[in-house]
Amino acid sequence: MVHLSEGRFSHEFKRFQGIPFRKARLLAKLQQSLDFLLNTSLPIAKIAETVGYAETGKFYKAFRSVYGISPSEFRGANGRPDEQLPMAG
Repeated sequence: MVHLSEGRFSHEFKRFQGIPFRKARLLAKLQQSLDFLLNTSLPIAKIAETVGYAETGKFYKAFRSVYGISPSEFRGANGRPDEQLPMAG
């Protein structure tokens, strides 16, 4: 086990990975949600819960902030993203 304070861990994570830990965790959750949206018929609320969101609205907001569309719009398009979905900027 590594003994680092939360602040020190965050600093070292960003130094080595190039992005803050919170951003990396967010992107990991959303990447997992893409798999569920493409490959299951789970309701979006269940997907949100499964990837770690207690509130579906917060999941929608995070998804839209990263990908520029809602989870519903993404699923409705029935297409796989090209290599990656564009990041909203």
